[in-house]
Amino acid sequence: MAIPSTSWASCSLTYLVRWAPSVRAPERSLLTRRVESNSAEAMIPVSDIEATIQPIIQKAIDAATKVLRTEFMKLLDERVTQLEQTVNTLSTEYMKVDITALEERVAQLEQTVTVSGPVSIDELRKDIRDAKLWANENEQYSRRANIRIKGMVLPDECDYRQEVVKFFKMKLNIQNIGTQDIEAAHPVRSRRPTSTNTTAREGTSRPTEPVILVCFCRKQQRDEVLRQRRILKGTRISIGEDLTTLNVQTMNRAKNNSAVSKTWSWNGKVYALLAGRKVVVKPYQPIQETDEI
Repeated sequence: MAIPSTSWASCSLTYLVRWAPSVRAPERSLLTRRVESNSAEAMIPVSDIEATIQPIIQKAIDAATKVLRTEFMKLLDERVTQLEQTVNTLSTEYMKVDITALEERVAQLEQTVTVSGPVSIDELRKDIRDAKLWANENEQYSRRANIRIKGMVLPDECDYRQEVVKFFKMKLNIQNIGTQDIEAAHPVRSRRPTSTNTTAREGTSRPTEPVILVCFCRKQQRDEVLRQRRILKGTRISIGEDLTTLNVQTMNRAKNNSAVSKTWSWNGKVYALLAGRKVVVKPYQPIQETDEI
């Protein structure tokens, strides 16, 4: 049969009361303090303990944070100072080297000007002309696979590639060129010089017959068409190379010269028959100074 807890507590208390007089004074005092201490601890709520400890913990965290922040800012200031000193040193050294190099270059240029003297207008004109000739050669090279068909009238909305291929087959008897061999074909504006004088008035021009520009995929196909163009002699249609503006002006200048009996072009160069001699006519070059082939 189980003993109720209240009965067990009463028995224990009775035993403690009976046993207490036999305990010596020091032991009884120690026992009393432990009982009182345990009773006091049992009576302090947890919330009061947390309220007491929380401010202490927060103060410790704030103090540690302040110390870390101070140390970090100190290290950061030292590093920034070092970087500023390094940048200032490099900037000073670079400026010294750069200024020294510029001073040396200016001195060299001054010596060159002193020795060679001022540049003449004729030298400047020669330099400009050489630059134009170089640009003209590059532009003409980019047109090496092109031709221009003059006098060929086609509807505006037609397929120019197909019409050009059909023209090659029917008029020039060239059967091995198809639309896949032509990169582009389209009409362009052509303007023929109206002046019969020399280069001074070659820029004046007026509209002429329609022109179809044909760009081949390979230069060999272009050359084949140009070799067959003699079949069109006596008709209103003609085929020529796609010359640059400067080369067209050069050819017109040679045509208008009374000493020239015939002119033509091949691979971007202008040729002429001058007093029975075959010569190459170059831009800006007088006819009398042309080189014989």
